[in-house]
Amino acid sequence: EMQSATLALVAEEVAELGVVFEKLLQIAEVESGASRKSFAPVDLQALLVDVVDFYEPLIEDAGGALKLDVRPGVQTFSDGDLIASAVANLNNNAVKPETAGEVLLTAKAAQESGPESAWGVQITVQDQGPGADAQTLEKMTTRFYRAESDRQGYGLGLASVLAIVQLHGGKLSFQNANPGLIARIWLPSIAKV
Repeated sequence: EMQSATLALVAEEVAELGVVFEKLLQIAEVESGASRKSFAPVDLQALLVDVVDFYEPLIEDAGGALKLDVRPGVQTFSDGDLIASAVANLNNNAVKPETAGEVLLTAKAAQESGPESAWGVQITVQDQGPGADAQTLEKMTTRFYRAESDRQGYGLGLASVLAIVQLHGGKLSFQNANPGLIARIWLPSIAKV
């Protein structure tokens, strides 16, 4: 019986390593730029409605609500599957017991601040949780980083989001909203390839 328990534990750990390896391969594939072949005009309203349809029941089960605010006609030249994956990762982070409450998902045309000050689209996911301290904000996209070791996951979700955003020539940022955290993806109107 002890041998069976040991084998089951080893099998579970091997399966977890497989998940980590698969996620690292996905990140490497995105970073290689091979996905640029799939770029096409993407209607963010339709894409985000699909994301909401999937996540709304999960957020409601956690005691929260998911609200969507997307301006009609907001489009980006991108890989829609990758953008959906990035938004899904941000939603996964917003759906935690300590962030129960409203999650707001928005998309609109926006001008990026900075020397170039280019126009593009901005997608935000805002939760009602405790936010994050300065050290966590700085390290959030570091591979394998988890702010709390007892959290589920491997610390690769936000690293994946960053790789996707960078592939599209965009920017990813986080800021405290008091309450909550705002994750912001900015993508150029036409991706810099």
